[in-house]
Amino acid sequence: TLFVIYPFVKGIHYSFYDWDGISPDMTFAGVSNYTKMFKNEHFLSALWFTFKFAVVTVITQNLGALIIANLLDNMTRFKNLLRGIFFVPNVLPGVIVAFIWSFIFTKVLPDVAGKTGLKFLGISWFSQPDTAFWSTVIVAFWLGTGYLVIIYLAGLSTVDTNVIEAAQIDGANSRQMLFRIKAPLILSSVIVGVFLTTMNGLKQFEIVFLMTGGGPYRSTETLALLSYNTAYVRYNFGQAAAQAIILFVLVAAVTMLQLAVMKGKEVEG
Repeated sequence: TLFVIYPFVKGIHYSFYDWDGISPDMTFAGVSNYTKMFKNEHFLSALWFTFKFAVVTVITQNLGALIIANLLDNMTRFKNLLRGIFFVPNVLPGVIVAFIWSFIFTKVLPDVAGKTGLKFLGISWFSQPDTAFWSTVIVAFWLGTGYLVIIYLAGLSTVDTNVIEAAQIDGANSRQMLFRIKAPLILSSVIVGVFLTTMNGLKQFEIVFLMTGGGPYRSTETLALLSYNTAYVRYNFGQAAAQAIILFVLVAAVTMLQLAVMKGKEVEG
């Protein structure tokens, strides 16, 4: 009640007012904070970037984790060691992760490019919108894939070996074995993985805040970061609260729709 319900209700309350977050005076604004958002190019840009980031990270992280988990599942030696190595990024604070990768993008990769001749590694990753976007995707992949690998490994361990042997006898290759045999059998694990990555993608804040700051030219500003900047940089708490409510509605709607669709497929399977 104290840390979830009360702040949520107050956030809805503040979203209907013009307030700088400091002054005791609050001016009732009605729904104008909401209507202004959809006429604001920065909000629409943040909305588009958030959707794009969420879609790309959901696909790359789940696909990568499924492939890695399948490789580890087929191994007889070093499986536990490698599983622990892949999970290491999840125990690191987001701040540390951001600083490590900022150093890699700005210092390590240009040095590697100079010594190897691989010029594409030496680009200024944070100076262009496209490269800044992919830099955040790469870090999100490194940070989130290890956790999904553990989930998918747990799911693969429940697959009946008789089914695998029957598929091998029928001539299924490794790609068919993974995507047409194993993946449908661990759909409950896939649902969990997609659900988690969708929520994390839509709510992304740490990586873009610490690595790009929303730049260049606010091209990597997520809805969460936009709400933060609106409140603590531009001191418009009413507008920031409205943006946060929109983000909440967006996350709730997308995840509920996603769960409904994927649960339906699980029942059909």
